Amino acid sequence: MQSNMESVNSDGKQFTVYGKEIIFAGITVRMRRKTIPQESDRDKVKHSVDDSLEATVHEIQQLLERRPVIIVRVLLDWISTTTRMDIERALPLCGYMFEDGPWKKALIKFGVDPRAGPEFRHYQTVTFEMNFNPIVK
Repeated sequence: MQSNMESVNSDGKQFTVYGKEIIFAGITVRMRRKTIPQESDRDKVKHSVDDSLEATVHEIQQLLERRPVIIVRVLLDWISTTTRMDIERALPLCGYMFEDGPWKKALIKFGVDPRAGPEFRHYQTVTFEMNFNPIVK
């Protein structure tokens, strides 16, 4: 079972760690915020986009067309052969995340506000905090 945890890097930017593999360093917003991000800062990072990253971004965007809100674990199961590093670099170019609320830590397609309609209720996430070892010896 993978656990999620919040961390802060050396320059003070918050990111989310999924297990030991994936770090999301993209745009995160609070539920109270009135507006949502419409697009990424992709133009700023255009110079560092290579072919494998471009292919990963395209594949994630195709998944987000079918399912506008997706948790990273599901995305990892659906995505074809690509490196974890490319996925990590591609996530901020494809969507944003809420820091809190019912869609916490789910990747949301830019321009989509899941608070806007009841059709997004199926994508809500549930988090269980376990502060004990559930395995009894």
